[in-house]
Amino acid sequence: MYRGARAVLLLLVVLLLCAGLLLERRLRRGLLIGGLRWRNLPDTAAYVVAKFVRRHRGSVLAGLLVAFGLIATSSFAVFQMYEARAERDVAVAEAKRANAEADLTQFLGGDSLSKVPQEEVHERLDRARVFVTRRFRGDLPLAARLLIDVSSQYLDIGDEKTAAEVIVQAEVIGRHLDDHEVLGLIACLRAQDLTIANDLTSARAQLADGVAKMRLLHRVPAGLRAECATAAAFVMQADGNFAQAATELRGAVDYLDESGTHGSSLYTSLANDLADALLLAGDFRGAWEVERGVIRIMDENGRANTPAYFAYASAACMSLRSGGQPRRSMEFGDSIRDAAYRSGPAVKLPYYFTACRALSAIAMGGQSSDDAETTLLHAAQEAEEAGMMTVVVGYRATTVMAAIDRGDLASADARWQLLVPAEERMLAAHERGVDIVRLLGVHARLDMAHGRLDEALGRMQQAAALVASRNQPMNRDGGEVALLTAQLQFARHSNEQALHQAQAAVDLARAQAVDPRSSASIGEALVWRARAEAALGQKSSATTAEEALPHLLRNLGTGHPIIALARKLAAGEPFNVGQGDRI
Repeated sequence: MYRGARAVLLLLVVLLLCAGLLLERRLRRGLLIGGLRWRNLPDTAAYVVAKFVRRHRGSVLAGLLVAFGLIATSSFAVFQMYEARAERDVAVAEAKRANAEADLTQFLGGDSLSKVPQEEVHERLDRARVFVTRRFRGDLPLAARLLIDVSSQYLDIGDEKTAAEVIVQAEVIGRHLDDHEVLGLIACLRAQDLTIANDLTSARAQLADGVAKMRLLHRVPAGLRAECATAAAFVMQADGNFAQAATELRGAVDYLDESGTHGSSLYTSLANDLADALLLAGDFRGAWEVERGVIRIMDENGRANTPAYFAYASAACMSLRSGGQPRRSMEFGDSIRDAAYRSGPAVKLPYYFTACRALSAIAMGGQSSDDAETTLLHAAQEAEEAGMMTVVVGYRATTVMAAIDRGDLASADARWQLLVPAEERMLAAHERGVDIVRLLGVHARLDMAHGRLDEALGRMQQAAALVASRNQPMNRDGGEVALLTAQLQFARHSNEQALHQAQAAVDLARAQAVDPRSSASIGEALVWRARAEAALGQKSSATTAEEALPHLLRNLGTGHPIIALARKLAAGEPFNVGQGDRI
């Protein structure tokens, strides 16, 4: 409506201005009419008017310009009035929705949902569904939006069937009212779910539908903009376009800032999606900064110790660990855990948070990793029951690597068998994401441990090709691939190739480090560069190992074997290594 009125007003102004210019031009040329000049026209009304215009050309032109100016000013005023009404309507709608959401939150019991058994949560959501249907039956557009919120909470407790039923209920309302916002929001939410389910063809179709609906709106609501940006980012990440996904999400976060929703639950959720995208893009420092800001907002708003809070804390923990600082990651996780226990002994830490600490403990090595494998296996089981297969792959892959490092190949082989179907499915689907590269790396490590070096090299070449096919400026797993390839080449006595790959790992670790002055990833890559230099008889190996030591000592457990190896290399002592030895 507003867009059509604006177009009509602008067209009127343009037509009036064109008419004025045309009249002024004809006046200057003597206004030829029917081939006769002014003095030859009969004494008609038109002749009298024309004669008056001819004698008072300047005054008439000035009057016309004033008239046109008044019309243009009036048109602009009308346009401004429509814009003001649009702003008012949006503000009223947002206020109504905020009040309705507050009613729904109060009905559900707010954040107390995180502290009650799942069966009771389900009962509350069932009652909330009825509450929304009855309480807002006189305002169907609002009811549809609230039903979408209820559907999301069903998903949070793993009830996908009921969540889908509630979404259909909202969609029926949206189609009945031809509500582009509701239909666009549902399409983008479905695109997210389909991407997680690896149905990228359907996800792209839903995303296109959501974006098309969004473009039909005069003003795009912040929630719709955020959900469609998240859906687009999910599809991009599935295609390996991590940097593009981060750019899309950063634009959406900026849009929320401009819309005055900074600090809202919508804002923190979208900012967390941005941090995840930065993680995938290999920008661990950026991910840590974003996630730290999100956690600060949650603390200030009294939303600590909720499931979302622990999820964001887990992502922050991952940022530090992936950026080369597992010790700091553990300390951060311990601070979140201790604060949660101080707030009340009934707080139950979710599996994904305890898993983050376990992953950091394994990365640190030494005594801190003694119970971490057990914790991670339990977390993988809980994640599988919750349908979070992406994290299941990561958890189980880490336990395979940990068993190899301990020399327990029987456990490593048994744990790997649970991951074989996932590797086969991802390869068949031609996936290029982090998970398939991680699985190829684990498979290669297992091959190395069993002495199957040619098979291992083939898998690493395949992984490197997948990383390169993304055409990204930087990739989260690029350094891991380079480092594992260096280890493999060293085991094959291809020392020149090992040196080349180790240097690539050093460069990537420096670029991705949360702090380039303190990173276990930099330290480990330097140790492998030192080993290759020593094997080639280069005197620089001792200096390289000395450079690695501060990075390792600041971030790993004192009993980590790579620290002892770095000291030997720095001292110029000889060492022996088996084919499958990681260090």
